[in-house]
Amino acid sequence: HGYRLCIPVLHAADHNLTALGILSEEQARQVALWRVLLAGARTAARDDWIRRLRDLGMQVRIADDIVATLHAVEAPGEFSVLVLERKLLGDEAAALLRAVRKLRPHSGLVVLSEDELAWSGSLHIELIREAAPSLETLLQAMLRSVEPPVTERTP
Repeated sequence: HGYRLCIPVLHAADHNLTALGILSEEQARQVALWRVLLAGARTAARDDWIRRLRDLGMQVRIADDIVATLHAVEAPGEFSVLVLERKLLGDEAAALLRAVRKLRPHSGLVVLSEDELAWSGSLHIELIREAAPSLETLLQAMLRSVEPPVTERTP
């Protein structure tokens, strides 16, 4: 006897992340309206993120160096989320992040860093401690970065 089992192929370009349980339907609608800046060295992971984020409906702008990043941050128009690679920021990362936060106070901010650095909580940064996280990890950090910060109330 012979048996044949056919499993549908999930192409890399498949962007139905709600079906995969990565995003809820509400989150998928939310992120489809985002403008995102991805700043860092060009890698296969970044190219994959760009393609898949665009598949989700996001407008994605790319910056390969600090000059292009600062130019994008200072340019008119709003970004929903800024995803910055820590290495791109150099030795003055803390000062640059404060400047970015001041220029883009309403944008979510995600930093990809392999360093064990502590960031000021007042900057409201989502920190991912890997250079090339999965798309799911990146999306979840991006979603957290745009949520309003929780403030403690004192009675």
